[in-house]
Amino acid sequence: MLGRNVVLWNAMITGYAQNMKLDEARDLFEKMPERNLSSWNAMITVFIQNGELRRAEKLFDKMPWKNVVSWTTMITGYVQSEQSEEALKIFSKMLEEDGVKPNEITFVLNRMMYVALFSACFHSSMVKEGLSRAGKLNEALEFIMRLGTTPSVSVWKALLAGCHFHRDVNLGKVVAKWILDVEPENAGTCLLLSNICFMRKMEGRL
Repeated sequence: MLGRNVVLWNAMITGYAQNMKLDEARDLFEKMPERNLSSWNAMITVFIQNGELRRAEKLFDKMPWKNVVSWTTMITGYVQSEQSEEALKIFSKMLEEDGVKPNEITFVLNRMMYVALFSACFHSSMVKEGLSRAGKLNEALEFIMRLGTTPSVSVWKALLAGCHFHRDVNLGKVVAKWILDVEPENAGTCLLLSNICFMRKMEGRL
């Protein structure tokens, strides 16, 4: 087997994974005479696809280098496991530590990924962990702005849904304006903003 090239080794790992033989796949990975980035990404993907997030984390932490596919695979794993805080943390870490450019991010992380991240964040256990609701929404806004690209309307709608969930009138008005600039006939946005204002008024905080 030592004469086999990396591509063949990677193919064999994938084959084991497709047959639910995760331990065999990992053993083969450990025996590889040399590994390239695709080898690491393939093995992490194997664990994620089979619900072995903890094993994927351990392998991810051992990677000598990472690319946007590596980061995205882990983000996907956290989102699928409804671990929104971890998904956002690793996304921020990718931006800060790995020098991934925004255009690379938008190429790999499609619109649905952004929506999943923000929607999961707004409905996560932030309050239970003692985090500020308003502060978290502002952090999400900063997160969007740091991407360096023009977010889709779906992303802004996810943020507006967060404003509705947390009764944030001020940020809600700003976000609603951005949505209406693109979709001026969007009655749902006006209704959602109206509901935010009404709920805050009923709570005596407007």
